Amino acid sequence: MTKREFIEELRECPTEGGCDSYYEKIKDLTEEYMADSGDYSPEDCFNDFIDEDTADLLVRERAVNGLVSLHNFICGIDFYGADYFYVNGYGNLENISGGNLDCLVEDIISCVGEDYEDEEDEEDEDEENEDDEE
Repeated sequence: MTKREFIEELRECPTEGGCDSYYEKIKDLTEEYMADSGDYSPEDCFNDFIDEDTADLLVRERAVNGLVSLHNFICGIDFYGADYFYVNGYGNLENISGGNLDCLVEDIISCVGEDYEDEEDEEDEDEENEDDEE
């Protein structure tokens, strides 16, 4: 998968099915791109997103610090049956929102898309060279 294809697929990624489903689609596309290209720069974009098992471990750690700490940590969660959670700027959990995922997509694109124009120019040059050889 080329950078261009990856970015186009990310932008066209269907959002229906809820935030967990949308997040999984973004993550799967990104993992496929990283495996195909060897470019692991977008990996850090997922640092603020955790799965349910990791959230459970963090809740246990916070519980040791007392009820107020635990309350602050989980007060942003409205739906506890989610598979994934977002860690906000204060280090507290929230349910993933569409806005979080839109920002994630833009962050990933900015990670891989910095030299997107260079790739486009290289493809154009290759096509021109092929035409010149004929």
